Amino acid sequence: TPDGRKIVYWSLASGNPDIWMINSDGTDNTQLTRSPYMDAYPTWSPDGKKIAFESDRAGTFDIWRLSLDDPISVDVDFGKCVVPGSTGKASLTIRSRDIHGMLMVEKVWLHFDWEGEEKYAERSSPPNILKADGLTCIIVEFPVPESVEPGYHFYDVKIQYTIDDQAEWRSKTYELTARDLKVGTIQEYDCHTLHVQLGSELDQLYRGAISRSIALGVTTSEVTVSLKGYFDYLLTRNREKFQEANEEYCKAKELYLSEDYDAAWSTFRKQGRSSVSQYLNP
Repeated sequence: TPDGRKIVYWSLASGNPDIWMINSDGTDNTQLTRSPYMDAYPTWSPDGKKIAFESDRAGTFDIWRLSLDDPISVDVDFGKCVVPGSTGKASLTIRSRDIHGMLMVEKVWLHFDWEGEEKYAERSSPPNILKADGLTCIIVEFPVPESVEPGYHFYDVKIQYTIDDQAEWRSKTYELTARDLKVGTIQEYDCHTLHVQLGSELDQLYRGAISRSIALGVTTSEVTVSLKGYFDYLLTRNREKFQEANEEYCKAKELYLSEDYDAAWSTFRKQGRSSVSQYLNP
């Protein structure tokens, strides 16, 4: 901070790149962001009340802002791009900064730019799910009209919540504005699905190979150094075929990330799944 009392940094301590804050004397190490995406390179605002950082939460890297004086923090995850004419799902992860009070979310509103300037529309949501680490998770569904054009669309979130700090009930409203959601084509949606599915299968193979190598007592540094994020070593008779499938997957992934969805879908389907799934139980 400008006064030198706190330090903000990014770390992989949680398993993902997240933003952390610690006192300058090394005490009170606190995780500020919790998302499956990359949050990194934080910097302080001049007044020390906000943090700007880089994140790929919207699909590409952009600058995001975190307000330390907000009573709650909210992460919104759509999982994948939505398609015109479908029903999208938003996963909201909400954390109270008041460690002494119990947070209860009462209502959630979502507003997308394709809905015009009218007031927020309240979205139906299931009861709050409270996780062991104090996070409140809510799934909210929303319709995506057929007329919506593919591309990035702005959305706002409004949350009505109550914090019970044993002294009083405090009902407040939190707003998260000008975030963006990717609306894509059917090909992009399918590519994303295959990308996640095949990546998970390859990662499962990678972890299985390490477990087998440990059981055989032949674990080396070569085993744990991955090839293009997955393998450079595989203790199985299907090693060469797997590596071929991995190469095809990496090609398809590059096409997907470059937004050449037709070519990516074709590559994923041609060799990706058929070449990987048969080796899940070598």
